[in-house]
Amino acid sequence: MSKLSFGYRIASFVIGHSGMKNMWGLPKEELISKCEKINAKRPFKMPKDSKAVYEDHIVEGKYHLLEMRRSKERSERAILCVYGSGMMTAADTSDTGAARKLGEKCNQDVWFPFYPLVTDHSVMDLMTMVLDSYLA
Repeated sequence: MSKLSFGYRIASFVIGHSGMKNMWGLPKEELISKCEKINAKRPFKMPKDSKAVYEDHIVEGKYHLLEMRRSKERSERAILCVYGSGMMTAADTSDTGAARKLGEKCNQDVWFPFYPLVTDHSVMDLMTMVLDSYLA
């Protein structure tokens, strides 16, 4: 069995037993309420590990844009990593960790926007913030 296959089985088990998969079938109001509860437990936090050089940039005066570098100097190229979740739940440490690992594998810096969620904002607000992150 390959690592990917084993990792997939672990992830599938965790997702299947966490209730997250079932959550997306809830009625709209109940789904939004559940997402808001999840988001309340996931405020932006600067990583405290030494696996990368981290820098927090503020976009549009209020949104966090986490820069993750392998060294003090910026690399020639970078990845703008927009995490999933249906734009309804905030990123957590597993999202930022996966983004950092992607940057390591590609030997590039990673820019990780903590975009406004559609539970409180329009999709246009989200897209504008991501575009502003790209232009930063």
